[in-house]
Amino acid sequence: MDTNGREYVENELCYQVAGCAMAVLNEIGHGLREKTYERGLCVEFAEQGLSYNSQHVYPVFYKGKQIHWHPISG
Repeated sequence: MDTNGREYVENELCYQVAGCAMAVLNEIGHGLREKTYERGLCVEFAEQGLSYNSQHVYPVFYKGKQIHWHPISG
């Protein structure tokens, strides 16, 4: 652990996020659309008191030219 405890906080957050993902998967099962799992995670994060941002939009470039705005979950 580093002096400010950051490593511990990051490890704990990773465990919480993985736990949320497993809870969603265990509840609704396999084989659904990605958006369905995203929405389930939003519910689970809120229930666990975790703050999050969903569907950030980032530009996509090809050979230096912007070709699209693409949403990225986060």
